[in-house]
Amino acid sequence: MANILVVDDDEGLAATVSFILKKKGYQVQEIDDGAKVLERLGVKPARSGVSIPDLILLDLDLPVIDGYTIIRHLYDNTPTRSIPVVIMSGRGQRIELSEMSPNVKAYIEKPVQLEYLLAVIGEALQQKPV
Repeated sequence: MANILVVDDDEGLAATVSFILKKKGYQVQEIDDGAKVLERLGVKPARSGVSIPDLILLDLDLPVIDGYTIIRHLYDNTPTRSIPVVIMSGRGQRIELSEMSPNVKAYIEKPVQLEYLLAVIGEALQQKPV
């Protein structure tokens, strides 16, 4: 089953989403700030041989490095460019996905409806290039 990276500084939401995803058979890792994401994925500092997730659930408001910056770095880095990203944000604004990056597949407003989130994840994983 797919490996999903949950990136959110809201511990309760991250734990709930991770729990549901694990029950559905996904492998899940949680990270709570942007700098840790870039380090974990071998983007900053640059390094090779890291395990790349099949999908990233990403909050935009993160400590250290925000979600917008993460998206830009992921797309600018060849090994991470094709990772589908699903944004989960409480900003209450719709963001035009085409303006963000081609790897951003969906924008979900918080509070997250878990059944909808699972459907979006399934669709984003089916669209992932092989």
